[in-house]
Amino acid sequence: MTDLVTGLRKPLRLALVVSRNAEVGTWPALPKSIREDSRLLFEDCAGRYPEMDPFWGGPDEVISLLGEFPSSVHRSARLLDLGCGPGLHVLGLWQASRSLWPQAPTVSAAAVDFSATMIRRATEIARARGIEDGVTFVCQDLVNSWSDTSETADVVLCLNNTLGNLVGDGLGSSPRERGRFLARVAEVLRPGGRLVLSVFSRSYYRTNLEGASTYTHDRRIDPRYSDAASGSFLLWRRCADDADRCCVSHWFLPEELRGLLESAGLCVLDVRAIGPRLYAVASKVRS
Repeated sequence: MTDLVTGLRKPLRLALVVSRNAEVGTWPALPKSIREDSRLLFEDCAGRYPEMDPFWGGPDEVISLLGEFPSSVHRSARLLDLGCGPGLHVLGLWQASRSLWPQAPTVSAAAVDFSATMIRRATEIARARGIEDGVTFVCQDLVNSWSDTSETADVVLCLNNTLGNLVGDGLGSSPRERGRFLARVAEVLRPGGRLVLSVFSRSYYRTNLEGASTYTHDRRIDPRYSDAASGSFLLWRRCADDADRCCVSHWFLPEELRGLLESAGLCVLDVRAIGPRLYAVASKVRS
């Protein structure tokens, strides 16, 4: 089995292991493209977030973590949400922007996701709320396509394990690719600005899910290609068309997350656990 996986993906980009005890026959075969399978999985999920996923956080948590920072911005402010999903966080912050940024003449917002269905869903929600002109939604791959750092932002959101769900050129993203992504985020962040990031907590897994076959009611943890010690998991979900699709997910320890942010040149202000998520708030030091 190890030889099969190695043959499919050279080199492996995640520290995945094959369990000797896994019943190979009960699990689907790996798809030709993990990236494409992940995209299709999230396309299928688009209409059901956040109700389907108890790991989903809300905009109120982000507002609480930002604290008094927005009130210190006296110029036109900009929000950027990377991996926005159906846009609930960025839309919630933009709707609260007049009270959050009382000194800013204007507040603009942009949001990026690699799922076209997620972007359509976000646009529909914005239209239903009557704020379709408030946020610009863009469909783009954060690993290979997103590189526009020409427009900087006062607040960058990267939530719900976007960092851990990045899919690189192999079976998943490596620490180096996650580091490169955060370095680009640091370029976008304005001096003194804030990055609010949330990922899934490996400590939560160890306490609540160790040995479990699922982490939500409809997502199965594949023991053949998952390694709790390194925080790397391959997850399967049965989609609406009855196809089994998978995605790679990396779960983090607090010190691991802090190290990645500091290596990207960011000043870590806070790392805290809220339920199954780890939240981090980081700032770009003023030059």
